[in-house]
Amino acid sequence: GCGNVSTEVQIIIVDDHTAPVIQIPTWSIILKYIDAPGKVFINLSQTDIIEKLDELGDGSVYVEDECDEQVVPEFTLEVSYADDCVGEGYYEHRIYTWTATDICGNSSSISFDVYIIDDVAPVLLGVPSDETYICVPLPAQAVVTSDDPAQPVAIVISS
Repeated sequence: GCGNVSTEVQIIIVDDHTAPVIQIPTWSIILKYIDAPGKVFINLSQTDIIEKLDELGDGSVYVEDECDEQVVPEFTLEVSYADDCVGEGYYEHRIYTWTATDICGNSSSISFDVYIIDDVAPVLLGVPSDETYICVPLPAQAVVTSDDPAQPVAIVISS
């Protein structure tokens, strides 16, 4: 009766059709590859880049959504290997994907893939040092193995 007015505002969202927005941190290696044209090739010897890619996971991106307070993205990494490293031009193919889905079922995703080229020579293990044997039986043939992260190695011992 004295002219005082009280107003309250309530916002009600009846139906959410807006997908969450996936944000990539400005410092992330993802930005380098997410919009790269064509195939992205990385050498196995580029260990700094390989290590950064190996560290990617759920927490590598952020998600904003109009309705949910927090949407946790689902991270998947698909890895396949070339049957013929030389013929196919790479030894490993990786596909990185993040999918964010809100409580209303709206989802968005980002993805990128890289091809890793094996440019690292295998390391031979167990190679004996040079020896000279005169008029004595030869020792047993050494067992030589290899350490190569990318491909099986054929070892040929010649005398």
